[in-house]
Amino acid sequence: IDFRLPFIKTSLRYVYPLFILLHSVVCVGGFCGNAAMLALIVRRKLYRSPTFFFLANLALSDLLKAVIVLPITVMTQLCGNWVFGSFICFLLPMMHSFPVHASMLTYLVIAVDRYRLIIYPMKTRVPAGLCVIAVWMIGVCVVLPYVVYVKYIDLGSFLGQKFQGVGLCWVHMPEHIQEYIRATFVVISSRLEEPRRSSTYHPNSPLSYPDPDEEDDIEVNIDFRKEKRTQKYLISMIVLFAMCWCPINILGLVNHLVLENEGNAGHLDVTYLTFTFFGFMSTCTTPVLFASWCMSDQAKERLKGYFRFSTKR
Repeated sequence: IDFRLPFIKTSLRYVYPLFILLHSVVCVGGFCGNAAMLALIVRRKLYRSPTFFFLANLALSDLLKAVIVLPITVMTQLCGNWVFGSFICFLLPMMHSFPVHASMLTYLVIAVDRYRLIIYPMKTRVPAGLCVIAVWMIGVCVVLPYVVYVKYIDLGSFLGQKFQGVGLCWVHMPEHIQEYIRATFVVISSRLEEPRRSSTYHPNSPLSYPDPDEEDDIEVNIDFRKEKRTQKYLISMIVLFAMCWCPINILGLVNHLVLENEGNAGHLDVTYLTFTFFGFMSTCTTPVLFASWCMSDQAKERLKGYFRFSTKR
């Protein structure tokens, strides 16, 4: 075996084509869906509403996950040796977590913004652009400590030319740091349910609905049907995002209870790639829900008609 060339792990030798196919579908679907979502928000000038501005930020985050993070993650998990150099070794843990944290924080900002809109409708809303900048800065600060715990050993400098460019890369975190990171995910995910609690209509609150076609500082009368529709889709996006990413975080907790060895390494590899697929599925679910949100009832009926089999002979 030429260790300078990547090779597939033995445990994934027979199933890796399936994982490549599944993740490729998610990659293409995530790219096309989120690119279309961004284009629609810009074309219709929906970004004038803070809610849609935050959704555009979600689409940007999902684009990064689908186009950059997903391919590199799958490639490194399939390979049995590390031939990607020290730069990718130190960058990959941050790349994997950074867009996910950005998405969670964006949902949190949406929850707070909706809460303030309902409870304090007369107060000026916090500038969406400023919130997005804060989200990305906090996301960077959260993942920067990863660099300290990433370890890389260049085997070529120890074992000679045969291992030139080959290395060992792993993340070694103290247990309390790992618990802190997972607790951060759990806390933020629990706070994402805030829109459900804050979206309850208060009779004494002159609630207004943000119309994307109007300037942000113009107040309009409440449209209960439209408000209920907004709440339904936002909550659906949040719930699906949490459902997609929970399995891989649960697997991280299980790793503390199950010691990886030659007997179970193959099962863990397959499980990790499967949960990775579910996690990145969130890059496809948000654009689908957004498209359904923007569609008229007539367009939905026409779309259903394409998939409805006629009973007539």
